[in-house]
Amino acid sequence: MKTLKRWIMMSAFAVIYCLLAISCMTVDRRGAFLIDTPKAIKEHNIIEDKILPYIAEVLEYNNPSGTNNPQAAQYFRTVKTANNMNYDKFVDCQDYALLFYALCKYYRIDCKLVGNPTLHHAYNQLNIRGHAVDVEPQSGEGTVYVVAMHGWELSKNGLFIKQINTHPDNIVMDIDEWNELGRQGRFVSPANMELFNYVVKNGHLPNWEMRSNYPMPDLLTGNSVLLLTPSIGYNYSYYGVDTTARKSDQFTFGINWLQVARPPTRWSYMIGADWAIGGKITEKNTSRAQWGEPYTAFSSVLSAHLLIGYTFNVKDFYLTPAGGIGLSASIFGKSSFISFTVPIDLDLKYYFTRSVGISISGMGTFGIGSFITSSEMPVDSASAFFLRASMFHPISMNFAVKIGPTIRIPGQKGLNEKIRELQNKRR
Repeated sequence: MKTLKRWIMMSAFAVIYCLLAISCMTVDRRGAFLIDTPKAIKEHNIIEDKILPYIAEVLEYNNPSGTNNPQAAQYFRTVKTANNMNYDKFVDCQDYALLFYALCKYYRIDCKLVGNPTLHHAYNQLNIRGHAVDVEPQSGEGTVYVVAMHGWELSKNGLFIKQINTHPDNIVMDIDEWNELGRQGRFVSPANMELFNYVVKNGHLPNWEMRSNYPMPDLLTGNSVLLLTPSIGYNYSYYGVDTTARKSDQFTFGINWLQVARPPTRWSYMIGADWAIGGKITEKNTSRAQWGEPYTAFSSVLSAHLLIGYTFNVKDFYLTPAGGIGLSASIFGKSSFISFTVPIDLDLKYYFTRSVGISISGMGTFGIGSFITSSEMPVDSASAFFLRASMFHPISMNFAVKIGPTIRIPGQKGLNEKIRELQNKRR
């Protein structure tokens, strides 16, 4: 009784632990897995999915004195000032920091405004799990929201902290202090203070609504990709020779490498291998309708295939019917043989991040082979065996259903660099 209670309690704790773990996992808009507290993940996704892309949409840096590059300064002089959040005539670091701050306040994210006289720079400070972390929102839509300028950084997805530091000369202000400066007319005009408070109350600028979503540019759908898929599943295997037929239910392991060409062709080729094993065989005489009782005996099919097909691709879905040629080695108890096969495959993949997804596939094969060994072919010499083997060719059929994770790899030269450039793009 005590043992039963202990198992029940352990099972209950395991279920609770799994539920807590699932509640602390999600995938962000750039395909990164996040494991953290629900509050930290929620705030991260609001910043990634709403605040940062909105800032990138409505603000464009145009302060010529903010760069030492003459060409960049000349370009900034051609950019019109729009949605200026402070008292001057330029859009610069303070405008980004103010808008980020106001939007965080709207979404109830613990954030402060930071001014630094040593760096001549304005940015923000978030409270992540009780730690003050300086962040700079002055970046493009595809960027992590911290690209460090001060010798420290967060991890690539902007959530996991590598180093926690704030600059020693930070001047940190909260909303009450900022409003008081506005009432005194210091650093900010009353008109711009009104604009700031409008954003805090409404979550967007008066002349620019926030879109419901900001999808990342899709560089993989319109380009060549490689889809690598390890999988497991069920395999039904059958073979018949002369007057004997056998079948087996098997557990199968597989790995496939599918290369999808660039549009508009989308022709694809697949190279793969499967290994199926089973511990029971059922047999019958081909002249009878009924199968016998299963008996314990080892069965295995090791196969490789080369397929050509066409891939229908809509965003992160890939559907590929394909056919080709293959070779397999099969063992049924004491019989073994090699077959040339004709496989037909239907493969469906969905990617829930840029790189990782799930694959479901079904493959049927038909083969004609030659015996290596067979207890059904009693002979008294090697020459007689090869003569019998040349006369009786086993017919084999296999049908497999497999599921597994799949990895999407850019298959076009330079595409990885383009993706990284998009993710690290700075204004």
